[in-house]
Amino acid sequence: MLKLVGLLCMIAGLGLSGILKAEELKSRIRLLEDAQYMLLNLKSQMCYFREPLQILLEKIAKTADSRAFLMLNECALELSDKSGDIGQIWTENTVRTYGRTSLTQEDMDIIVQVGTYLGQTDFAGHQIQFECTEERLRQQIHQARETERLKSPMYRKIGFIGGAAIALIIL
Repeated sequence: MLKLVGLLCMIAGLGLSGILKAEELKSRIRLLEDAQYMLLNLKSQMCYFREPLQILLEKIAKTADSRAFLMLNECALELSDKSGDIGQIWTENTVRTYGRTSLTQEDMDIIVQVGTYLGQTDFAGHQIQFECTEERLRQQIHQARETERLKSPMYRKIGFIGGAAIALIIL
């Protein structure tokens, strides 16, 4: 009886690990969409208000509670405290915010790239760079959705089937 309970726990544990792996794929999509929304917001605020970057970051950070908007708030705080290089501040906050998430290195590079042109070019340059970044994020989101569509069911099934196979071997 105890052996049966242990085997059922093993099947459930491996099944749950498959479900968690599938959830990571969904999490990546949510994080990318959140970053895309934040960048669209930043682009439109820059376009319409044309205020200093620090003020824009503070304003936009207050509009949502997501990871990307919290990162904006941290950037705004560091800019007001240190009045340092936005590129370095953006990169550090991106790594701190997204470092242990399901984003790939390519996803991180796209978000980090935004900091390299913020405050470095004129208005037209910002618009071109934002459009380029938006397109790259759209491609990443499409790729993440496709990966999730193909691999999510597989991870779930492998978890439960793997658990059952190991349980049969142990029996």
